[in-house]
Formats: sequence, structure tokens, C-alpha cells
Amino acid sequence: MTERLECGDCKELVRRLAGRSVHAVVSDPPYEINFMAKGWDRSQIAHDVALWRDVLAALKPGGHVAAFGATRTQHRLACAIEDAGFEIRDALAWLYGQGFPKSLNLSKEADRVGKTRGKQVGTLAQPAGNVAGSGVSLYVDGFGAETVPLYEPGAALAEELQGLGTALKPSYEPVVLGRAPLDGTVIANMVKHGCGGLNVDECRIGDEGGTASGRVAGPSVTAFRNGLNGGGKKPINVGRWPANVICDEYAAATIDAQSGRTVSRSSPLDEQGRRPGGFGDIGAAKGAPCRNGPAYNDEGGASRFFYCAKASTAEREAGLGDLPALSAGELTGGRAEGSAGLQSPRAGAGRTSKSGRRNVHATVKPITLMRWLVRLLTRPGDTVLDPFMGSGTTGIACVLEGRNFIGFELDPVHFEIAQRRIAAARAGFFAADESGKTVVREPVTASRQASLFDL
Repeated sequence: MTERLECGDCKELVRRLAGRSVHAVVSDPPYEINFMAKGWDRSQIAHDVALWRDVLAALKPGGHVAAFGATRTQHRLACAIEDAGFEIRDALAWLYGQGFPKSLNLSKEADRVGKTRGKQVGTLAQPAGNVAGSGVSLYVDGFGAETVPLYEPGAALAEELQGLGTALKPSYEPVVLGRAPLDGTVIANMVKHGCGGLNVDECRIGDEGGTASGRVAGPSVTAFRNGLNGGGKKPINVGRWPANVICDEYAAATIDAQSGRTVSRSSPLDEQGRRPGGFGDIGAAKGAPCRNGPAYNDEGGASRFFYCAKASTAEREAGLGDLPALSAGELTGGRAEGSAGLQSPRAGAGRTSKSGRRNVHATVKPITLMRWLVRLLTRPGDTVLDPFMGSGTTGIACVLEGRNFIGFELDPVHFEIAQRRIAAARAGFFAADESGKTVVREPVTASRQASLFDL
């Protein structure tokens, strides 16, 4: 497998790609929310229709794009992708329980600015601060309005605003799923270009349930992998059909605590050996009995989706052993070490540690999550493009999943981090545990870095 990593403006680099040369795009573009006052997160590049049009030109017909977005700006991302010519196919949701509410405490803010007020005694035509000789003071609710309320001095406003904030706790990130226009039918496109479908069997959840043994009408997944055309059999206990919801263990625990344990049991076979009530044979009439209906025989909470925690410190740092570790203050905009500002989610709290961080990228995605997306949209040997490579997680996923990778990154610091992390993956420093989650096999220390990757 090959990697092509380039540091530069993705708008220019994407245009240089050969047309119809990429099978899928898996990317985490800027959210355009000015996160931590970072310039790269307010450039509007992620909402640039022209960029996504160039991405579309590089994709094979039927190739998919999976792009992360923020909850308050993902609609603009989806519109840009759609306006470029993609078909919006779905919106995935990655649920997690470790988000920090980036909310302003209005009570504390009132204390900070020293605002006080009592009972309203009327209105004033023009904002004027204290009204001389009147014994009342002005508290402006909407500066610039034709009239503003006038209050007499009274209890501190901070008491009245106790418990009020400005934001909810973030607990999910949406992923826009689009597809390039097909060249004919889906099956014709698959045969001609190898794109258009989702790799369902390789992304099933768990190892229970799934499709019962039986003849599958039309080409099977295995037949496609082997370049053959014809029917095939699918075994039971291959896992549940992948959902458009993905959750970490914290979100899963919350869901399960509310749902309690539920039991899924297979419906019995009829006298013809068919399973009533299933999803039906491929191409069968709606509601018709089928031989290959779902055969779930498991129990658990309602969260039986796909578990994926946020990236751990070890996962973020692997491959960066000889880079300098930045302190908490340096990572949060130069705040004083030990100050209360380091704990503010609005400053990026949660990204720091006592020993500092070498991976300075603000939004590192979990390798397991990106591996799942890469598997879902491509097959071994395919080529994946990430125009916003960041710290290189999509590239790591491609190395581990046997895909070719093309990654572009504008920031030289992030580009170096991505190079090192991808090299660590190529050298075998990441592995899958028994559940299939990606773990760090061993840390890449400074003493081993030189032999791993020479800049």
C-alpha cells in the first residue's frame, strides 16, 4: 500500500489529482466555529463549493465522502457537498459522553462586569448610563434599541441569573455521508468502477445476530470480493447490520441505564424452512417470508451499536516521542500555568496533562472510528483521500486497513505530526484488541524515533 502526503493548500493540491482516481474521501474538515480562536477554523474552506466540486472530479463514480461537522455548522457543510454535485445519502452520529459544555456562566459574568439592578421603574429613550439626580441606574438589555428598560438599584443581577448558561453539553458529532453520481445503475457502477456500495459485512457490529444461512439472491459480498458473479451463503452470528449511530462506552452506559436489558430472539422457521418476519430475501416482495431473515440471539442494553471512545493520550502521542511536549498553558493560548483559565472548556480544557502534549492538534479523531469508516466506504487496495489530514488519523486507518492513502495538510506543524503518526502505524505500533478496537502496542519513545522515521 502507498501513501502520498503533501503539505500545502488542499484547494490547489486536489486540483492536481487525476480524475476518477480516488475511491472515497474520509475527512475531518474544519468546523468553522473559530475553535480556540484558531485561524484554520474560520476560513470557510469546509463550506467552499468549488473545493468539493474538485473533490468530486477526483472521485470515481459512486465514490463516497464521509465528512465530520459541528452540530451548528454541519448544515452548511452538507449544502456545500450537495451543491458540488454529490447526493447526500445519510447523516451519521458519533455519540460520546466525554464532552465539555462550552457555556458562559451568566451569573459569574454579571459579577465580573458589576451589573446590578432592582425593580423596573420605566423606560428610557436613549442609553445613558446613570441618570443624574434620579437615584436610579440604567441596565441595558439591548443596547441600540429605541427604548431600554430603567431599573432602580437593587439586588445583584448575579443572583437572578444563577443557573443560566449559553450552551448545552456536546455529546455527538455529525458525519455527512455523500455519494458521487452513479454511472448507470448501482450494480453497473460497481462492476465498472468498483464503487457505489457500502461494505456492510466488514462493518457489522459485534459477533451475534446477522443473516441466517441461506441462498442470497444476486451477487454476494464474497462474490464481489473475488470478482465473481453469482449467489452465495451468509452465516449467522456475523454481527448486526451497521447503524448510522456510533457511540463510545460512556454514551452507551447512559443509554443502557435508561433502557435496561432487552432480549432479541430469532423467530422460528416455518415448515418450508423460512423465517417469517425477517427483512426478506434480496429482491423479494415486501413482507414475504424469507430464508435469510435476522437471527439475533442476544441480550443487552439498547446501545448495541458500535463502541468507539475518544482518542486516548497514548493513541494521540504514539510516534511523536522526540517532539517537544507543550505545557497546558501553551496548549490553551498562552494562559498562565496553574490558572483557572486552563480548566475552561472554551479554552480547550481536556486536551492538557501534567506532562504536556506533543500532539498539538485540537480535534484528534479515534483511530478505531476512522478505521470503521474506511472499511465501510472502501475495500482493500482502494485509495482514500483526506484533504484535511490534520494529525493523520485517516492515514493511520488506511495503513491498518490495507488501503492506499492521499493526505493534504496546510499547517506544517500538524503535517509533521501526521507524518510521524502514520510512520508509527506502518511500523506496527498500533494493534487491534479482542473486540477489534485499536490499541497502542507500545509507545514510540525518542530513542526509537530515529529508526522509525527520519525527517
